[in-house]
Amino acid sequence: MAGQIQDAAAKLSSNELKSAVEEALGGRYSKDRPQRMVADLTGDGAQYEWDTATLTGWQPGFSRIVGIEYPQGQRPPAMLENDDWDLYEKPTGVWLRFRFALANAQVGRVTFTAPHALDASSMPDADFYAVGSLSASLAARKLAAVYTQIGDSSLSADTVNYRTKSQEYMTLAKRLEQDYANLLGTDPERSAPAASRTAAWIGDTAGGGRLTH
Repeated sequence: MAGQIQDAAAKLSSNELKSAVEEALGGRYSKDRPQRMVADLTGDGAQYEWDTATLTGWQPGFSRIVGIEYPQGQRPPAMLENDDWDLYEKPTGVWLRFRFALANAQVGRVTFTAPHALDASSMPDADFYAVGSLSASLAARKLAAVYTQIGDSSLSADTVNYRTKSQEYMTLAKRLEQDYANLLGTDPERSAPAASRTAAWIGDTAGGGRLTH
């Protein structure tokens, strides 16, 4: 990412670059291509609802159910219809409620969406370049804001130069954002399959470290 934004003056700290990566992963990228999680619910013949807080990875306000296989293990998989279950709100939280009790020892396999981990550990390698472009776009916007503030507070002849620099970073941010959409395949007019590009990651195991360099 550092190479994409060309911040030779080091206006952004390493923590600010890391913040841009985390914002990209937990924000737009998670909305465009959320992580898919799976949880198994074992029936006892009487229970028909489960607190979504017990589903590891479930994020209130973000997660949604993609599908429920029941009983789990059949070939082909037996998927429940949408009217066989519902998300029911209680004062204590949101519960997954089935139209019937799950049979004793039978498993309902729930697939749901969740935000990506901020260390990029849940991000597929194929999305490396796309998320890198989005992170760089957010960093470029931060730089544009920095140069705007410097220009507004300066009374010197450099004010025009600072404002030009700000405009250049905003232009770069928009181009990088478009690159992200193209690489991820979210732009209907110009999309390139993200899987067509791969990356060999070198360095820290945390995604933030890989993406900021």
